[in-house]
Amino acid sequence: MEVPTSEVDLQVSQIISRFEEPILRSKKPSDSNEKLVLSSERKSKEEIIVSLRELISHQYEEGSDSETVASPVILPSLDSSSCTAVIWQSVATYLSALDLSHLILLNKELSSSVSKWLSAVFRFPESEAITTEDSMVQLTRSILSQKYPTFKECGFEALVESPPVFYASSEDAIKYLQSICQSLGLPLKSVRTVPSDATIEFEQKMNTDALASLMEEDKVANKSPFLVLADTGWRVSGQCDSLQSLRQLCNQHGAWLHLKGHAVSIFSQSSLSMSVMPDSFSIDLSTWYGILGLPPVILHKKLNDCDDALEYFSEISEPKFSILPLWASLMSIGFEDLHKRLLYCFESCERMWRIVSKYPCLRILSQAPSGDDLHLSFEEFLSKHSESESIIESVVTCVLFQFTPDNFSESAVPSDYNKLNSWLGQILQRDMPMISIQYLSLKPFGIVLRYCPFESKPNLPEDCEKFSICLEQQLEILTATVGYKQTFINLVNSSECLQLVEMESWAGLGGVRYIPVGSNYSNDELNKLNTQLVEQLRNTDAAFSIGEGSDNTVCVRFGMITSETDVVELLRLVEMTGKEQEESWKYIDTMAEVVKKGIEAATLDLQKESEDKLWQEGILRHVPVFGSLVNWWSPVNKEPINGSTGIKGRSLNLAAGVVESTENIYKYHMQNLPPSPQPSITPSPSLYINGANVSNESQSELSPSL
Repeated sequence: MEVPTSEVDLQVSQIISRFEEPILRSKKPSDSNEKLVLSSERKSKEEIIVSLRELISHQYEEGSDSETVASPVILPSLDSSSCTAVIWQSVATYLSALDLSHLILLNKELSSSVSKWLSAVFRFPESEAITTEDSMVQLTRSILSQKYPTFKECGFEALVESPPVFYASSEDAIKYLQSICQSLGLPLKSVRTVPSDATIEFEQKMNTDALASLMEEDKVANKSPFLVLADTGWRVSGQCDSLQSLRQLCNQHGAWLHLKGHAVSIFSQSSLSMSVMPDSFSIDLSTWYGILGLPPVILHKKLNDCDDALEYFSEISEPKFSILPLWASLMSIGFEDLHKRLLYCFESCERMWRIVSKYPCLRILSQAPSGDDLHLSFEEFLSKHSESESIIESVVTCVLFQFTPDNFSESAVPSDYNKLNSWLGQILQRDMPMISIQYLSLKPFGIVLRYCPFESKPNLPEDCEKFSICLEQQLEILTATVGYKQTFINLVNSSECLQLVEMESWAGLGGVRYIPVGSNYSNDELNKLNTQLVEQLRNTDAAFSIGEGSDNTVCVRFGMITSETDVVELLRLVEMTGKEQEESWKYIDTMAEVVKKGIEAATLDLQKESEDKLWQEGILRHVPVFGSLVNWWSPVNKEPINGSTGIKGRSLNLAAGVVESTENIYKYHMQNLPPSPQPSITPSPSLYINGANVSNESQSELSPSL
């Protein structure tokens, strides 16, 4: 059955809406693999959607027996631009049914339009855009074809006499270039690592002097400096390599300069001289604009015979028509919004930096958004330095900060502060979801917090005000916790019954274990005692929680506190409640001992009485078969008379701690019973229905109601 093309949009939107609903995680069933087997029967669209949702929900690790209900799997809701991109991906698949020659012409036309738009947005005239999934591989092929004229015909043989060499500094950039070499069939040794600049704190910027030395060495070894991959905010630190120095080195040695990172978006806000512009740079539209499914884009200067080179390599395989979603998304956004979105990102960084810089307890690891002109707003800074050759090194694409001790000057913070920064990051993520805050480990500083609007939605000014209030509240808690930490430790160490417990992953004050003075309890018994202690404390204050030390010891866990918290009173409460639990345990132990001794005494008494009864009745009565005859001839007297011994029960008087006979209990039981109430003769349906004895008069009264 043919489906009208007008319904494709509707059906795609309906399917997407099904997956936007939260999907509860579940444990992977044992028969899940059977569901993946291709069935002989056809499946409907609804059945396929249900099967896919089930597969998405199976998020537990293999071998895990946990049945804990985890948080649901939630796909991000699509805005209008992302929805447009997803729908046009379906349309691109449909249009791929066109005749190949027609498809190639359409692809060229759309690519030309996208190239013109992006060249205008990023102020890179006379440039071309590559919009395929392997855009960097295609660009590298084209550069090789230009540098080695026989590369198209001879392949790797054209590179033997003077092999190309790639240069990068960061670990991520090295891996990126190595993957390109693998795609092109080049050896991994073609990639050389450039040392970082040791004169800066981060030690991540590319050392241009070291790069110059490596290029000279390679030229002496009859190798050809081919491509330099520079970092412009690609790293989590947001630092940029020196564009001016790298441009000069590449011009000197005939190498291609490619930039990758968020800072290249500054080209959309300023007009740089073409003499310092790179040869190419990556544009991450999918991340910057929050549009799902867009291919990576590379904007590069036109090559000699560029059209022939790119057309040659693009015709090796059938076009995938990936340009259509990008073309449609750019059409839906418009030129002005493309420009404004990137401007908002830079302004968001400035707002966040100014908020964080207000607090002395926070160390900012990223540079100021306006460089040395701290009094300038970003727009003022941009208007002043819009044509500066070093502007790309002055802008900031992320804000890095961390909570540190007072007057702290070392690089790495103490381990306790890593826990505190992790806690701060988690709280900000929970309480301020509209502000995208990451917490991650960054050498050599430890755990740091990172804000990058280029990787999320830029925040609004009103959101920044809420964030500032929330951050101030959490910093007060952190400061109070750190201030009371040593006092807390001293108080615990001075206590006779409290012991400090180290908890590696806990950011609060710490853990306290109650140990009775002079006790000989085992570790399991102490764990049980402290568990009951926490349960009792939670009845007073829900802030108390149970913790576990590194040696699996159960303890009372103290979390974050405020400046109003009375730590002395909290510890006194733990001691008092612990002593109450201890007394309760002692009473239970005493009662257990009394009961144990009472049972032993009662057992001995009953055993003695049983033996006495046996001798009084005679042994013959207990001989099989013969005993029956004796009992028939001389039956046993059921009631003991004349002081004869009958076996009586035993009761334990807990108050006196003695074992007593139950004879008096049974003898005077009826006398001690309260008088039985007389049955009511009031007529009622329940009496009649239950078969009680009622008078004829009552029966006659009840009969009409039945």
